Amino acid sequence: MNQDAPSDFSVPVFDAGLLEELLVMSEGDAAVLIEIVQQFKDDTVVLFESLDAAVRAGDFHRIADIAHTIKGSGATFGMVRLGALALRLETAAKGADIAEIAQLHGPVKQAYFDALHSLEAVLVQGL
Repeated sequence: MNQDAPSDFSVPVFDAGLLEELLVMSEGDAAVLIEIVQQFKDDTVVLFESLDAAVRAGDFHRIADIAHTIKGSGATFGMVRLGALALRLETAAKGADIAEIAQLHGPVKQAYFDALHSLEAVLVQGL
């Protein structure tokens, strides 16, 4: 792990304000937002399966592409820590840094599940 990089674990897991922005873009229709979140969850399952395969294969280009997608998608849904860790994973893949990739692979997935828990709690409680 890059010792000079700030700890991404000090970054908040989730920012509900970004989810509120999505609700506004959905014209206040919570059902539409819930559908969008469900599609995101379905897509992310596939992304993580692809990421796992790319890590096993040592396919740095594919890891970088997937990490970039995860970074953007997560940020859209307020998953701040996921975005920060996915950016580091993307950078590590572009630099073919297998040690950094190995250290970040699990935390990226954990950041997703932590933020997903928060996101689902907000949806249950209502925005």
